[in-house]
Amino acid sequence: MHSGRVKKLKEEGYEVILTCDNGIAAFEQVDLAKELGMEIVITDHHDIPIRENSEGDLKETIPYADAVINPKRSDCKYPFKKLCGAGVALKFSKCLYDEFKIDEEKFLELIQFASIATVCDVVDLVDENRIIVKKGLELLNETKNFGIQELKKSTGLNSKKIEEYHLGFVIGPCMYI
Repeated sequence: MHSGRVKKLKEEGYEVILTCDNGIAAFEQVDLAKELGMEIVITDHHDIPIRENSEGDLKETIPYADAVINPKRSDCKYPFKKLCGAGVALKFSKCLYDEFKIDEEKFLELIQFASIATVCDVVDLVDENRIIVKKGLELLNETKNFGIQELKKSTGLNSKKIEEYHLGFVIGPCMYI
């Protein structure tokens, strides 16, 4: 997160910042957003910063956001701690879709994006990460998403079965350039 971007978002009329795969160490930027009257939700998977408190003790410290969703928090009871940032955002999205009663089919479309991020973030492909990638590959091979269809065409993958290799070494690098 960048302070200049936080200010620009406020100037443009945005009231909420929702991060994906970042923000757990953005103390200054979160404070700025709060000073500007914005709400901020952090979804991240990076290690929680350890800082020295006023008594000189080292302590896990998180920004003063409205919500900080990170399975690596010591107070987090979620059993799987190795999700990538997009996996954390996917889980949060599921909660929002359920809360607002959005069709499950629309949520399932998001899994293909989380599968790309899971492979590209080089997290362990175990447990939930394996499930996300497996289901995402199924969806990617039958995708109706125009952007992914075009990406598959431009990379020569439109007639091939998409596998983990293609996510990490073909599709992912095209999306993050």
